[in-house]
Amino acid sequence: MNVLVVGESLLDIVSDTAGHVAAVPGGSPANVAVGLARLGLRPTFVTHLAPDDAGETIRAHLESAGADIVAVDTATPTSTATATIGTGGAASYRFEIAWNLSDAALDDAIATHGPLHLHAGSIAAVMQPGADAIASAIEGPLVASMSFDPNIRPGLIHDREAALHSVRRCLSRADVVKASDEDIAWIEPGEDPVKVASRWLALGPSLVVVTLGSDGAWALGTFGQVFVPARTVDVVDTVGAGDSFMSALIAGWLAFTCDSSRGTVGELTEEQARDLLVDCVTAAAITVGRRGAQPPTRAELTAAR
Repeated sequence: MNVLVVGESLLDIVSDTAGHVAAVPGGSPANVAVGLARLGLRPTFVTHLAPDDAGETIRAHLESAGADIVAVDTATPTSTATATIGTGGAASYRFEIAWNLSDAALDDAIATHGPLHLHAGSIAAVMQPGADAIASAIEGPLVASMSFDPNIRPGLIHDREAALHSVRRCLSRADVVKASDEDIAWIEPGEDPVKVASRWLALGPSLVVVTLGSDGAWALGTFGQVFVPARTVDVVDTVGAGDSFMSALIAGWLAFTCDSSRGTVGELTEEQARDLLVDCVTAAAITVGRRGAQPPTRAELTAAR
């Protein structure tokens, strides 16, 4: 099945405690597209890029990884994020971002590549005007399956209720959902993350995964619940760890459940869910062990199991 990733791309300006500064391509959906390509898929990435140097850098990065790119050019400068790496490798972000995607551009990409699996989330799922294009597209008949990662950025959300409405629309359409415990704390304050994931299953997804950082991850589905601890690793920084996890989740879920000849999907067994989570936490561990959002290749992931 073809895979379409839609969402923001930006240039990460990364500074660490030693004073090193580097400009590297990033953005959660862009990182997922790169991760999928490195795992052997050929994703198409639909994004908003300006015709500037930063945009060309991002385009070249994605294409060199093996992703096809459909870029909507506007006069707006390509978005940036300033990532500051603190003690222990944790990253904090400050964004200068715009998200502008027309219904026509996304509909054309889906019509060209469908039936397909569509991945959406992060800033693009809640920031207007592009969020409405995603909400409309995911209901189309050529979207055979969908994955969603809310990847909440509270500092960019000025209308909480509107953002929650967009998140819930995606939850009700998605087949696969991945959310961090921090995402869930923003969406459902004060609630136990695994209990929230159980409620989300009733909205429509067949698989909901909750990541707990260094504590591991839960997967919930018709198979029940599966927990896998995180891998022990020396952390360089956490940039892109969740996106590498998401790439492995999409690739593995499609491999286990997708009949590509029919464009249909099935259900995971408990054993498959556990194997899938092991791959996901391993992909994240590889990424945090090196600088920046550098998801593993298929060979690296296989060797690290």
